[in-house]
Amino acid sequence: MTLVGLTRVVSQNIWRNATSLSISAVGIAAGIALFSLFLALVEQVRNVVEGDIVPIDEVEVVPLSSDLQRMASSIFGEDSFGLSDDDVETIRRIPGVVEVLPRMNLSFSAVSFGGKALVGSEIRVELIADGIPPEQVRDELADPALPFDDLRPRQSNRICRFDTDCLWGEYCEIRYGGPPVSQLADADPLSVPRFRACALPVPALLSRYLLEFYNTIFAPGHGYVQLNEGLLRAAEKELQFNTRLGDSFMGPEAPRWRQRNLRMQFIGVSEKSMDLGVTFPIQYVRDWNREYAGAKDGARYSSVSVRAASKEDISDVIRQVRAAGFDIKSRIAEQVSSMVEVIGIILLLIALIVITIAGFNITHTFLMLVLERRREIGLFRAIGATRANIRNVFLLEAGFIGLLAGVLGLLLAYVSSLVFDTMLITLVPQFPYKPDTFFDFQPWIAATAIGFAVLFTIVGAFVPALRAARLDPVRALQ
Repeated sequence: MTLVGLTRVVSQNIWRNATSLSISAVGIAAGIALFSLFLALVEQVRNVVEGDIVPIDEVEVVPLSSDLQRMASSIFGEDSFGLSDDDVETIRRIPGVVEVLPRMNLSFSAVSFGGKALVGSEIRVELIADGIPPEQVRDELADPALPFDDLRPRQSNRICRFDTDCLWGEYCEIRYGGPPVSQLADADPLSVPRFRACALPVPALLSRYLLEFYNTIFAPGHGYVQLNEGLLRAAEKELQFNTRLGDSFMGPEAPRWRQRNLRMQFIGVSEKSMDLGVTFPIQYVRDWNREYAGAKDGARYSSVSVRAASKEDISDVIRQVRAAGFDIKSRIAEQVSSMVEVIGIILLLIALIVITIAGFNITHTFLMLVLERRREIGLFRAIGATRANIRNVFLLEAGFIGLLAGVLGLLLAYVSSLVFDTMLITLVPQFPYKPDTFFDFQPWIAATAIGFAVLFTIVGAFVPALRAARLDPVRALQ
């Protein structure tokens, strides 16, 4: 039997048995719709989790056995805790590492307050911050109000009494005269000279995570205005916050006379900023740590953020980081990724169970078709059709039904995703990193879904096809 003849027989059989085959195809289509929908959901969850919330290709490197190092530093008076510039270079040379970002945490307490002109009420928070080298984010920021850099060499430092005495963009800051503040612990406060001088605000960066948390949790609960990156660029003085170094709402604080005020200004959003805090140029944090926490806290980095070439390389990078004598602060990214994988596997198992049940239905349908076509099969065999021809007729019919069911299932999944997106976006309250769509239909999902549909229908029809091929033509015609 030629290919053209085989195709004609298959199309005629499908047309004659359209009703029974359609009922079987609906089960396959429903299973494929669930299969595609779950795959697209897991893919989008993975995109958001691994791309925005906890990037799977990043880890934070910290000193090994930090508690023991801190104890040794305290006992022997050595500056051994933290990571040095040589440590950063060692980490940078590890194969698979494409980006290294040294970080220095703020080692003392501070509070920030302000924002009334922007959100309608003053925000007062305990300051959590760190510092990073400015050159690491210089190309990332688009037209910031202030450059993300150490601005102290650029400020006028003219003596002042009020902000109006300073150049545009500067403010009047109280400073100490004489020795550094860290050396004044036992000094008489009245003997410490103070003066006022013009200074530029300290540039600060927010993380997208913190911005999302503020917009979805904090702002609605307090009736504050929501912020976005465009507003951060447009509002300048409205985004200036007063910061009191050495003060605290909940922890140890410096004596009142040693506390001093400065201004910080949010200039943009960066993926390199710390998640739940603000990030300054590292020169400021280093000097502040030396001033309020001592020289040791301003000498070494707290941690180093490391980005691998890909998420597949991160395990090897972690192994080499530990072999080099360092440790990993947290493996939450890997844990979350594993959790997403487990959820995805559970959802796919549910979809595969539905498809398997539909495959049994295909088997039952084709067994019935074999019984109905006994005479027809016998006639084909009598006029020269081989067993392979008969088997191929049934398998081609099954493959064609699987192809139609796969396409129908994909369309059903896509339409369902639009309905779910509309319901979830309109009915579910805003939450951090809420996406515009909850499904990501990649081309490989469509190819996999159609492939599974064709495979399951062919497997379901295989046994009936073999039974049809083995029929005795003489008994079939009787």
